[in-house]
Amino acid sequence: MSDDPRPYRPNVGVVLFDARGRVLICRRIGDDGPEVIQPGYEWQMPQGGVDPGEDVEAAARRELFEETGIRNAVVIGRMEGEVTYDWPPYPGP
Repeated sequence: MSDDPRPYRPNVGVVLFDARGRVLICRRIGDDGPEVIQPGYEWQMPQGGVDPGEDVEAAARRELFEETGIRNAVVIGRMEGEVTYDWPPYPGP
C-alpha cells in the first residue's frame, strides 16, 4: 500500500476513430459538478470513472454513450496497465 495521500480512482478513456481515421475530441461546455474547466483545458476524449464491480470495457462503453450518444463502437485495441496523473495538478504536501 502506498503512503500517497492522493485519492486516485479507476478511470477509463476512449479514443474513437471514424471510418476515415479521424479522431473524436470533445469540448467540455460548462460546469458539470465540482470540477472546474480551466481555460485551455476544455478539450478531452470521452472518459470517466469505473463504477465498483464494473468491467473496464463496460465502463468505457457506458462513458462513450453518456458523453456522445454513441453505442455502436468496435473495440480495436486496449491499453493494459495504469497511467496515474493529477488533475488538477497536485500542489504537494
